[in-house]
Amino acid sequence: MSELVQAPQQNALTTFETAYGSVSLSPQTVRDYLTRGNKSLSDQEVMLFIQLCKYQGLNPFVNEAYAIKFGDNFQMVVGYDTYKRRAYENPDYKGRKSGIVVKRGDQIICKEGTCVYPGEDLLGGWCRVFYIRNGVEAEEYREVSMSEFNKNQGNWKVMPATMIEKVAVSQCLRSAFPKDFTGLYTPEEIQTADDSAKSAPTAQRVDPVTGEVDTSPIVTKEQRKNLFDRATMAYGGQSVEIIKKYCEEHGFRATTELTVSAYQEMLSTIEAVIQQQQAVEAQGEVQ
Repeated sequence: MSELVQAPQQNALTTFETAYGSVSLSPQTVRDYLTRGNKSLSDQEVMLFIQLCKYQGLNPFVNEAYAIKFGDNFQMVVGYDTYKRRAYENPDYKGRKSGIVVKRGDQIICKEGTCVYPGEDLLGGWCRVFYIRNGVEAEEYREVSMSEFNKNQGNWKVMPATMIEKVAVSQCLRSAFPKDFTGLYTPEEIQTADDSAKSAPTAQRVDPVTGEVDTSPIVTKEQRKNLFDRATMAYGGQSVEIIKKYCEEHGFRATTELTVSAYQEMLSTIEAVIQQQQAVEAQGEVQ
């Protein structure tokens, strides 16, 4: 894929600033202390995680971000409190309201808070974010469904109303402030890693470029969205064509067929492009 560059070497210490001070990450530190799950991260996955933290200014040592690896499934997750903090730090942010959607008799009600009363059925969550855009007051609204996000385990069994409200808040903030939250997903939004490893469909195919057999799982909806978000940041209006060309070259009819290994390969080179662009911009500012 000529438009993409090779990922940089991962043996150097990466240092950057965060809201909680300066952070230095090495691949070994990420593997030893910042990964959850039952498998080790590949070099590619370590690089992706370090670049995400650097680009977004996240401190993984205070749980602002962490990597999850179960089997072949890899996820980069950002803490919910990080979402709220980044919103509060944006001068254009003017607050939010959020709550849950319930069915009470024949009525569908959006109410603030997360208390489900006797006789109410929990249907989903909602959030409204208020902000300033180009000097004008604006707002963003999102409703999310329990049937789409309920994992029926862990906190989703114990506090489902709280969990679905968090999903609504995360999605609404990302929609209102795409620059601050592009590529960042909270644990509540994504399928849990152990579930993904057990239930994700797998592909057994031969890559026409490398000739290797790929048996890794198919990417999730969240991973596909992250791929397009990051590609747009790297390539602008050409992102869709570049992704389409990659899929064609590697025998995928669409991104819905993309395997996790292919996704990680493409994402790592996209992150390298973003890193190079940032380096050029920084050089220009110095000059």
